[in-house]
Amino acid sequence: MRMNLLIAVAALAISTMTAPQASADVPNRAGGVSMASVTEGSTRVYLARKNTTKCLESANNAGHDGARVQQWQCQDQPGAYWLLNFHHWDTDGWPVLFLQHSAHPDKCLAIGNNSTANGANAELRTCQGQPGAYWKGFNTHDGFTAYQNMNSLKCLEIFNGSPNNGAVAQQWTCADQDWAKWNTVAKG
Repeated sequence: MRMNLLIAVAALAISTMTAPQASADVPNRAGGVSMASVTEGSTRVYLARKNTTKCLESANNAGHDGARVQQWQCQDQPGAYWLLNFHHWDTDGWPVLFLQHSAHPDKCLAIGNNSTANGANAELRTCQGQPGAYWKGFNTHDGFTAYQNMNSLKCLEIFNGSPNNGAVAQQWTCADQDWAKWNTVAKG
């Protein structure tokens, strides 16, 4: 009986999850979409950076090639929603996907010029299957998600772990840094 009550409470909590409306609503710990549960198709999500109330977004909801991708206070802004589109499973059993911008569905999160350098900026690009637009999503040891670019094998992070609105998203060598960990939260 007690177990059924706990399951019912957990199911109710999950079914009533919505996107953050204000900074206090953003989860500061793991609890988002598990990469092990990603299936074919797409899932609408926002990416909230670990231990912050910041979401990954296109600046001012821009939708042109080269549009800046940055972090900004999570406030249910249209520029902060992404579609996780499953492409295939990698040899380690993690999903390889492309992150399509929800408000501008012809644009994907990519590394500019398919660069493999540390510090190369993440930006929006027309989705054309380019190498710098594929990401492997994997669960970190502390329950968050890291996104590794399949072209460079570097992780999506925020420049220097900055806490500021407008801090640019970039790629850097994956080293378990907190500013490269994301709470991937489904938004139906």
